[in-house]
Amino acid sequence: MGEKVSTDNPAMLEFWFDFASPYSYLAASRIEDLISSAPLKLVWKPFLLGPIFKRRASNSSPFQEAGPDERRYRRRDVERLCEMYRLPLLWPSNYPRGSLLATRVALIAAAEGWCGTFARAIFKANFAEDQNIGSEVVITDILNVLRRDAGEIVAKAALARSRIE
Repeated sequence: MGEKVSTDNPAMLEFWFDFASPYSYLAASRIEDLISSAPLKLVWKPFLLGPIFKRRASNSSPFQEAGPDERRYRRRDVERLCEMYRLPLLWPSNYPRGSLLATRVALIAAAEGWCGTFARAIFKANFAEDQNIGSEVVITDILNVLRRDAGEIVAKAALARSRIE
């Protein structure tokens, strides 16, 4: 028999995501609903895939190395999934977008317990509104909508030199 999970001390589910990934957008948009009936604590874990890809022998993303047919397939796959889950999709005009500042802010948000709200807003800006999530203006606007101290958070994020780079 399986071990019963106590609701007093729920198991943790770590959700690792990159703001440039359309599959992360899909998952981030649905994950809280999917686990709502399970005794799980969701832990948001923002990270950057770019530095990982740079360590590859080819120094690039497997997505960039894909041929045109595979890229078309992946794009259509994301479009179908967004249609199925009724998620808005407007492909970023510049893909993938830089997301260093957004990721740094997300790390602050994760430490303070509001990462889910921030992450969903960033994903929406990137994949539903074609906004440049690498822009300090866009990040500041999102933080203001979330009623966070944008100036303080952006300054703190800009100073952060972490292992995510």
